[in-house]
Amino acid sequence: MDENGISSYHRGAVYEHVFELDKLIKHMVIDSLNILNIKMGGIDLIINDSGPYIIDVNATSNFSKEFVDFLQKNPLDKMGDLIIDEYLKIEEAAG
Repeated sequence: MDENGISSYHRGAVYEHVFELDKLIKHMVIDSLNILNIKMGGIDLIINDSGPYIIDVNATSNFSKEFVDFLQKNPLDKMGDLIIDEYLKIEEAAG
């Protein structure tokens, strides 16, 4: 999102169903999430003639209505469950 609140989606970026993720991209995403200790979030990437580049990583993503409509479900529902589960693990460990 830029300083005017305009997301890349609103500037022409498109959501695309990917049924089989390229191995390099899959490793880049998983490695990034592991390094940053993120269990769920959003990763933006671009692909050009030089290859794929991760341009943004968000532990909590700002899922647009268009993205939720695209997925046909709201990822924030799952994120809420994850937060509760992690909190309960911390509580249990603290005794």
